[in-house]
Amino acid sequence: EELKHTITLDYGDVTDIAPDIKLTFHNAGHILGSAVSHFHIGDGFHNVVFSGDVHYTDTRLFNGASNDFPRVETLVMESTYGRRDDYQTDQEDSERNLLEIIRETHDRGGKVVIPAFAVGRSQELMLVLEEAMREGDLPTMPIYLDGMIR
Repeated sequence: EELKHTITLDYGDVTDIAPDIKLTFHNAGHILGSAVSHFHIGDGFHNVVFSGDVHYTDTRLFNGASNDFPRVETLVMESTYGRRDDYQTDQEDSERNLLEIIRETHDRGGKVVIPAFAVGRSQELMLVLEEAMREGDLPTMPIYLDGMIR
């Protein structure tokens, strides 16, 4: 029943949601369908941007976020990594280190358990492991996946 009232919008589409308010969604680069909401109030008199998680670099699954807003007077967003001393490791370095640990553990006959509870992280991890095995960077080994992406 609710789907009858659903309107789909592509990133960049501008739509009227009230007489003096327009809404545009922009890619947040976080998970499938994630968006930054840009409200144009009073024919552009005031612009408000709301966002949850944002990821600016491309991943194996998604393009990075865009922030090509014409103007923003008010910004409201989450700030998990918003401190000045927060640091995000380089994706390629992280993948290289992970594969090295998996190789060493496998060579010793050990088992690897990788908890990945965040939405999207398990999918990204599976792509890294599949590519590494396909390209010979990891020996072929069984992978058991449990969690939200079943």
